[in-house]
Amino acid sequence: MFVAQLLFSTILLVFITLPASASAAPFEDGLSAFERGDYATALRIWRPLAERDPRAATNLGVMYAAGLGVQKDAVEALRWIGPAAIVGYPNAQMHLGVMFAEGIGGRPPNYEAAAA
Repeated sequence: MFVAQLLFSTILLVFITLPASASAAPFEDGLSAFERGDYATALRIWRPLAERDPRAATNLGVMYAAGLGVQKDAVEALRWIGPAAIVGYPNAQMHLGVMFAEGIGGRPPNYEAAAA
């Protein structure tokens, strides 16, 4: 539990201290690949960006949540979507709410957390 909290705190610190205005070109390249269904390329592009760009982090989390090009993994999805939501990225907040409303990793829905 402590390691998970430390990891989450570290990721949150990265999102707070680094600007979210990463170059749009790589993000857009990842988005184009994703829209074509080339999930391997989108993953390759977004993974390094996700450490500093909440858009890339959210999209990477969505890939894990849905199992698009990766093994479906709710914990990994939360690892990326959670910090992006905390720093105020609206798309991440929406996805996090949906995850809580649907139930995460086989857990029952948590409507109170979804609404928060």
